[in-house]
Amino acid sequence: MARKEQDLLSTEIVNRGIESSGPNVGSLTFSVKVRRRLPDFLQSVNLKYVKLGYHYLINHGVYLATIPVLVLVFSAEVGSLSREELWKKLWEEARYDLATVLSFFTVFVFTFSVYW
Repeated sequence: MARKEQDLLSTEIVNRGIESSGPNVGSLTFSVKVRRRLPDFLQSVNLKYVKLGYHYLINHGVYLATIPVLVLVFSAEVGSLSREELWKKLWEEARYDLATVLSFFTVFVFTFSVYW
């Protein structure tokens, strides 16, 4: 217990110079300051977990930054259309040829396989 307490304290000797007045004129004076030491944070936190936390923050930060922007752009586009225009855009003008559909699914499957 005493050793643990002793590790938390730090001492500092301060030279105050030569006494100019009083009974100890001409003698060297000093004082000892005892302070509480800050905890050793390197020992209290495993740096592996700090590094892992930054890794998660950076990787997921991209998603957290881009998804609200995409939602905002999409909602502005949809909000500018009337209900009839939106229906027409979705169903009546949605004619795709076979090459477009096959190329989309090829890119989709390739992207999905690279991701996993």
